[in-house]
Amino acid sequence: MNTKIIDHPYSIPDIDSHGSEVIHYDDPEFQVFARKNHNLAEYMPFPGLTLHYHPDIEMIYIRKGRAAYQLNEKIIQMNEGDGIIVTPKQLHLLLSAGVDHDLDCVIFHPSLLSTSPIISKKYLPPVFGDMAPDCFVLRAENAIDRSILQKIEQITHLALLSDREPDIIALLHHIPGWV
Repeated sequence: MNTKIIDHPYSIPDIDSHGSEVIHYDDPEFQVFARKNHNLAEYMPFPGLTLHYHPDIEMIYIRKGRAAYQLNEKIIQMNEGDGIIVTPKQLHLLLSAGVDHDLDCVIFHPSLLSTSPIISKKYLPPVFGDMAPDCFVLRAENAIDRSILQKIEQITHLALLSDREPDIIALLHHIPGWV
């Protein structure tokens, strides 16, 4: 199995004049951006990255250490084993908690969850529409949350390999509470 070559994860983000981050997917034809980041405290805050938003869903899993996540006007503390799913169009920023941390990050467009117009209209709005919660905080001590965090880790691993798009889609569809 081939491994994809992915750009350095600490490049300066592309933020448009409205504060929306332009996500540069790993493959322009498959709307997923995934990274396994290590030793992030030395890079925090990421150069040029400020409070921003995007139309994508962002999933973070803190594998080691701890971090804080600014979401709109609140700060969410995350310890090792915790994570967060940020719904589209939410102002957010990953912050350093002053300690080194490793994390998995998956950003994907919600259209990857939709297999038909009825799915898009009926099932996605309650979870990712304008009236949906701004995030889902995932805690290591919760069994359902742990299963979601494992899927984030698996997706990140698969995204680094070539020709695994169907497996990634399958994992996204098996996150509890989604379609």
